[in-house]
Amino acid sequence: MPTLSSTWVAACRVSGRFDPWPVLEALGGPEAFETSPGRVLASAGFPLDAASRVAGTPALDTVHPFVIAGTLGYPPALRGLPHAPPVLFLAGEPACFERPAVAIVGSRNCTGWGLRTARTLAHAVALAGGVVVSGLARGIDTAAHEGALEGGFTIGVPGHGLDATDRPAAARLIARILEAKGLVASEFLPDEPAQRWTFLQRNRVIAGLARVVVVVEADHRSGALSTARHGLALGREVLAVPGPWDARTSQGCLDLLEDGATLVRGPRTVLAAAGLDGAAQPATGTPPAARILEEALGLGGTVDQVAARAGLGLVETLRLLADLEVAGLVRRQPGQRYERA
Repeated sequence: MPTLSSTWVAACRVSGRFDPWPVLEALGGPEAFETSPGRVLASAGFPLDAASRVAGTPALDTVHPFVIAGTLGYPPALRGLPHAPPVLFLAGEPACFERPAVAIVGSRNCTGWGLRTARTLAHAVALAGGVVVSGLARGIDTAAHEGALEGGFTIGVPGHGLDATDRPAAARLIARILEAKGLVASEFLPDEPAQRWTFLQRNRVIAGLARVVVVVEADHRSGALSTARHGLALGREVLAVPGPWDARTSQGCLDLLEDGATLVRGPRTVLAAAGLDGAAQPATGTPPAARILEEALGLGGTVDQVAARAGLGLVETLRLLADLEVAGLVRRQPGQRYERA
């Protein structure tokens, strides 16, 4: 069972309140940070209240592996970023950190069109070999994770500790992510419950892990706009999906577009911004349904023929064909016949 030292436990409790990189540099690295007394930590820039409590903070035995800022396993995308998490607790496959990442976020209170759009964009990113990052919340976040799982990998960044999942739907989604060799990463101590501030705080991690941030649907007060602002501050490109001018769920995206965000015209906009090749295929173990369907499309055919060849139901085949067509991987021919693009 991994043990996190008292100094790093204290750092977790003030994650987001200090920038670990100048502190580590002043002290000489992670090992020196771990063994330094409180007064030395404070002199290096560690928050005074946390430094004063280090001596009385117990170490943490946890079932969850973790990575520490300044060490080899820490996510490359977060190295050097201001106010990066000093510690990330992990469940799943850390190799997901090595894939080009796209954050897809949006409102909990979204439309059916928004859900379909998030799934389609996430599916295209996963099929192109990227990884989709989102926040495991209801609505757009969940749709983004589910779309990615149909074609590859996803990373969930919750607004709570890994042992504090309080929604059955979120627990089921996390289980699916782990089963598909995805990853869940949290900066919070494992028993930290979800609060409004924890969701806002984790948004900078979502933005930091990604090459680009895509907002699908958001109103004026949506937390997704917080993720977009973090993305802009970190130098990430922010993309927004346009929507009806009079829809509440479109207002945040329209604001972003008015402020200079890139307009999303379809999956190819997202793939191009992230430097992904829409024709690439992810390296997975057992092929997901989308890859099975693509293989069945080798000879082309009608929906019924392709469904029979792939061993999939008609409804699922139609949905996957629509996603693959939007992603530019499938062409529809006259007579409702399909072939690989």
